[in-house]
Order: sequence, then structure tokens, then C-alpha cells
Amino acid sequence: MIEDPAQSDRARAERAEAAYERILQGLEALPVGFCIWDRDDRLVVCNESYRELLGGIASIIQVGLTMEELARTIYRHGQADGNMTEQEWVRHRLDLHHSGAQSDETHDLDGRAVRVERVTLASGDIVGTRVDVTDLRDTQEELTEKASRLEAATRVLSAQALRDPLTQIDNRRAWDVKLPELLKSAREHGEDVLIFC
Repeated sequence: MIEDPAQSDRARAERAEAAYERILQGLEALPVGFCIWDRDDRLVVCNESYRELLGGIASIIQVGLTMEELARTIYRHGQADGNMTEQEWVRHRLDLHHSGAQSDETHDLDGRAVRVERVTLASGDIVGTRVDVTDLRDTQEELTEKASRLEAATRVLSAQALRDPLTQIDNRRAWDVKLPELLKSAREHGEDVLIFC
């Protein structure tokens, strides 16, 4: 049986189209923002999560948008963090964009923290992800605050464990700690120690 080359090409094209659609559906299903920028800094593809994580400017995120246009729009919509001029901030974002495999965290005006990861491919394209890490940041801040309060409480309890709370006189536990130090000091200075029990 002789195979028709046109049918074979058509079948390959259909399989490639089906694979491409499957990949796009998979990217849309991700809870992580995903994008690819070409070597000319133009957006090639992104998912809805990527748009959502850019907040109020999601409507401008379209294939063909340049990274510089995106950075300027972010700045002009008041979503840029830091105290830079527009030109400085755009340059900073472009430098980050081109710096190869790296990540940084951005902060929206609404208090949301977004982790941005970038990897430059051999082709020069840049693959990026955006992940909302607000809950993680808030949990870290809460843990830091709790650790600080625990440390303060531990200091208070340690002090109370060494003194009688009513008389503020050193108790037996305090002497367990202080006596070896007193004896060592007395030996080093050739002094006598007299202890009344």
C-alpha cells in the first residue's frame, strides 16, 4: 500500500496541533502564572494566572506586548515598588528580566507578595513564572513575631526561676547557678568563701 504524502503531512500536522492544544490547556490549568518572552522581549504566550497576578493591568497583557511596555504600565499604574523614577524602574526591571536564571519578590499596593522566577533558554527566550506568596510571607512574619514574644517570655521566666517572686531574693536555683561561679572566682583570687545554710 502506498501512503499519500499529503495525508501523512496532514496527520502529522493534526497530531502537532493536538499536542500544542494539550500543552496550552495544561498551562491554563496551572495555579502559577506562566509566560514565555522571545529574544526580542515580546510576549509569546501566557496563561490566565499570569494575567491575574498582574492585577489591574491584566487587560493589556496580550501576545506581542514588550517587556518594556509592561514595565512602564506597571509603573504608571502605581504598582512599582521602591523609590525610583519611571526610567530607573523600567531599566531595573529590564535588567532583572535579562539577568538569566534568577528570582525576586514584588509587592503590590494591595499588600500582595508575588515571587517572580525567570530562566533564559538556549534560544534566548525567557520563561517566567509568578506565584502569589502572600500567605507564606504573612506566616513568616507571624512566626517571627511569635518567636520574639517567646524569647521575651523565656527571659522573664528564667529571671523568675532564679528569684523568689515575693521577696526578690535569690532562691536555691539561683545559687545552683551562682555558687560554681563564686567558688571559681574565689580560687582564682585566693579568697575564702563562707556559706551559711
